[in-house]
Amino acid sequence: MQERARLQAIQYQLWSDAAYVRSDEEDDGVLAAYRDALDNLIAVDVRRWSVGYQSRLPGGVWLLLGALSTFGMLGIGFLVGNSGSTRSTLTPVLAFAFATVITLIAVLDRPDGHVAISQQPLLDLRAYLATHGD
Repeated sequence: MQERARLQAIQYQLWSDAAYVRSDEEDDGVLAAYRDALDNLIAVDVRRWSVGYQSRLPGGVWLLLGALSTFGMLGIGFLVGNSGSTRSTLTPVLAFAFATVITLIAVLDRPDGHVAISQQPLLDLRAYLATHGD
């Protein structure tokens, strides 16, 4: 959250600097292009924030996922128990698979989780724009 506040402060300062220039001092093309670029930067940041931090799975979905997993495992246990055979060697594998899927969903749902997503595409884009930008 500190990073978000710092980023918003930088954006506010950049926007304040752009707004400070009076209309009689501005070079219409340069300042207009700067303001458009800054506006796009802020819009992209808002979209990234929305997707990364606000578009998480709701609690009800987690509850449903847990309930379905529990009932699925109970159903499998009931069927194996009623078949009259001994415990299947695949039952622990199935339990591990359920746990792995739920853990994977939980880790990928949180941007501050234990999975580090490479920022290389953004760095490549920055380098491309620096060399090919107008």
